[in-house]
Amino acid sequence: MSEKEVFKPAVPEIKESETNPEELAEEIVLDNRLARLFKDPDIREMPEVTTRIVANALVSATELSLIFGNVTAYGAKLPKIIKAISKLKWLGIKKLDLTPSVSLKETWKIFLKRDVLTLGLWPSHTNEFIRQLKREDLPKMKTALAAAKQIMNRQKTRSDRARADIAKARDAFNKK
Repeated sequence: MSEKEVFKPAVPEIKESETNPEELAEEIVLDNRLARLFKDPDIREMPEVTTRIVANALVSATELSLIFGNVTAYGAKLPKIIKAISKLKWLGIKKLDLTPSVSLKETWKIFLKRDVLTLGLWPSHTNEFIRQLKREDLPKMKTALAAAKQIMNRQKTRSDRARADIAKARDAFNKK
């Protein structure tokens, strides 16, 4: 080995596709879009809302079976009851409540009307689920989707301007 080969700095090879300014601009814009999406507070709530909707739908579906359905429905009501009577805020019971916009009083009314009068044959959690969906979950989803659409449209306009600027600079550079 010659002395020049030993002290040759290690420079990574750059592929032609990596130097294409349009592709680089697209990657930067995409990263910026994702960063803005994840910073938006409405969008950051979506995993919790989606999880709550899925859990409520599963509880409502299991309520169709007579024995297992009542167990899951009462299990879904348990965090609401514990939250109401407990002073243990650090347990995070608030996050376990599947229907936070439905009060404990409403839950008891639904329970007495549906479960007690029909001997558990009528699904009661479905009623709470629909109320939760109408009051809180669907409006949150609509605002998050609107925010995402606004961010994506704003970034698309910026990326179009950036592409035009890159094309002008490339043309000016190639003319020289």
